Amino acid sequence: MFESMIIALLVGIGSGIVSSAPIGPTDFWIAQLIFSKTDQSHKRILAFILGVICADLIYLYIAFMGYAAILNKMGMPAVLLLGGSILLIVLGFSDLHLARQKPKTKTPLDHSKNNALFWDFIFGMTLSAANPGFILFWVFTAGVLNHAGIPITGFNTAMVSFGVILGDLVWYGGLAYFLQRTAESLSGAWATRARICTAASLIIFGLIGLYEFITLTVGEKYG
Repeated sequence: MFESMIIALLVGIGSGIVSSAPIGPTDFWIAQLIFSKTDQSHKRILAFILGVICADLIYLYIAFMGYAAILNKMGMPAVLLLGGSILLIVLGFSDLHLARQKPKTKTPLDHSKNNALFWDFIFGMTLSAANPGFILFWVFTAGVLNHAGIPITGFNTAMVSFGVILGDLVWYGGLAYFLQRTAESLSGAWATRARICTAASLIIFGLIGLYEFITLTVGEKYG
């Protein structure tokens, strides 16, 4: 039992890091918070990461409990993809507009710090859940456990979940630390350019998501 627990934990940590490591919208949103030098940036980043972790755990349990096929039949992946893509485009254009204004201009949701933390948590969940392919990743993770002879029990699932939390915190915590050190070494002009780049990246990922949504829906209609 102890060996199964350790393997489940290690699989969870590895899965958390691997699922977070590909550079994507979540990484650019963290960069946006840092380069915009917004109030409570550390708390907002933590709230955002917690949202990402929640989305990962939800997808993990969906995959481990065998509900992925049901959600696919309901069309949920397309809905998540569309919603997440629109959110990315709106956030990108909003921050692109603010980045071109005076440095003291407030960033989105800075008018209410408590609301900012709440919405950053929601953004973390939404941006992470907007990639329906993650369900397949967690199905693959369940297959890795089965291949290793580890049964998908409640206890082992809890250990994997704990490992995913650690893996996500390691990746995003390290990324935030690196970006923070980078931001401190940049002048105001370069920090603004970096912010514009992160905003543009959010828009690009949103447009890619819309293209994938159109491809997915057209393929289902005529396929």
